[in-house]
Amino acid sequence: AAFGGRQYDEMLTRLKLAQAYGRLVRRATDKGLFIMLDGQTPTRLLDAMPEGVEVERVGLAEAVKTVCEFFPQSA
Repeated sequence: AAFGGRQYDEMLTRLKLAQAYGRLVRRATDKGLFIMLDGQTPTRLLDAMPEGVEVERVGLAEAVKTVCEFFPQSA
């Protein structure tokens, strides 16, 4: 409560999300998938993502399908 309670926790969460995303994409030419497997993540915390990042809420099966399409198997 001394640091602002829930607001402080949410600020830390936003900073951690932004840092994690920043480790994935460092240059404009980088591409990747940032997947959070937590269906209870509040939408208000997703504003930590940089402008222009598309956030989609999908189920586990759709997330796996997206990963498989992004990283196709080598023949």
